[in-house]
Amino acid sequence: MNSDRDPHVPNADTTYNILRRQLLQENQGRCCYCMRTIEEGNTTLEHVIPNKTPDQAGYDKYQTFYSPEDWQKMVFSKAFLANPCWPYRAFPHTVAYENLIPSCNGKFAKSVSADIHARDDRESKCCNNKRGNEYVIPFVLNRQMVSEFKYHSNGHVVWPVKDANIQGDARRKLLEEHKETISRLNLNCPELVAIRRIWFLLSSLGKDCDAREKDRIIFFLTEDDALIKEERDMLNNFWSDNYWSLLSEYRYFNDRSIFA
Repeated sequence: MNSDRDPHVPNADTTYNILRRQLLQENQGRCCYCMRTIEEGNTTLEHVIPNKTPDQAGYDKYQTFYSPEDWQKMVFSKAFLANPCWPYRAFPHTVAYENLIPSCNGKFAKSVSADIHARDDRESKCCNNKRGNEYVIPFVLNRQMVSEFKYHSNGHVVWPVKDANIQGDARRKLLEEHKETISRLNLNCPELVAIRRIWFLLSSLGKDCDAREKDRIIFFLTEDDALIKEERDMLNNFWSDNYWSLLSEYRYFNDRSIFA
């Protein structure tokens, strides 16, 4: 898709860019995992079922999360290559529209003094690039997930089991799977926790991330005796304008009602 272009359209864009633009628009310009506001330049296409899924069994374990209609439109890529037939009734999962969703690249500056947008001084710490090809529960397919995820005032995200019919060992197993999914996506990395913690306070005060609020907010938060060293160190980074400016990319959290 990175090289495919419509030969009948002068200066046509690549299929990848067109698809990325469409998916980004459908997702309201946000990362499917961390809710970061993203643009084309820092958008990656997340494969719900990973590209490098090793076998049919690994592919099939995602089936229960898809609607029957969408599942019929895809096929495991190796099975497709073994028996391609035209006209295609389904597409390999590596390029199927139903298997793609926009994610941020998960990159943050490596150091507090660095330009947060400098390509050579950032590393992926969460979301698509952090996940790689590991299995995660594809909660992005669940339209109810906005209400199921819980963000605490301390900045952490948790995923409780809301279904009262799931109890005992089944409930414990599902809770572990939820924790593992959050861990593999690293949605509680120090940067994201600090960003949510700051937004909780800003939203509680009815404020936006105006630079004039920075000193008061960071001072108040770092005075909390309950902070562990890692949390305090990360919050102290936000004295820097480079880090403080990150908040604007997470304006989704400027809403007191989404915090538990």
